[in-house]
Amino acid sequence: RNRRWRVTASYAYLDAGFRDPQLLSSNSPAADADGVISVRRGDRLPMSPAHRITFTTDWDMIPAWSVGGDLRWQSGQYLVGDESNEEPKLPGYVTVDLRSRYRLGSHVELFGEIDNLLDKRHYSYGAFTGLDGLPPNFNLSNPRTYSPAPGRAFTVGARMSL
Repeated sequence: RNRRWRVTASYAYLDAGFRDPQLLSSNSPAADADGVISVRRGDRLPMSPAHRITFTTDWDMIPAWSVGGDLRWQSGQYLVGDESNEEPKLPGYVTVDLRSRYRLGSHVELFGEIDNLLDKRHYSYGAFTGLDGLPPNFNLSNPRTYSPAPGRAFTVGARMSL
């Protein structure tokens, strides 16, 4: 950090796993005929990525105007219902965000942001759904369900502080 630049980098490692073996109900394809999976000691908790890295930079072009960005990487993670870690993970992903702000005085600023600049398609959540009891016109064979993360998003606005 200096008078015009602010740069940060962060890394997080999450070692979140089961301490004891368990039998759990699941819609996972790895479940037995009774819908049970066998969780071993050390299996990772679903939706808990092991690695996250973030690089952030901001530059004050002039005292009133700054621009910046974030580069974020996250490793893959197991789906909810795959506590036994037997199914493929949700893939990891990288996103890039940009931002700018212009101070009009001590109490007002204009800002703009672009989230997911590269429009990277990735999933923010995944689980398994039961395929039994679906209407006859639903011909589904894959119990994996995903929640897509938002695509590229633009935000502009003004902030006022009193």
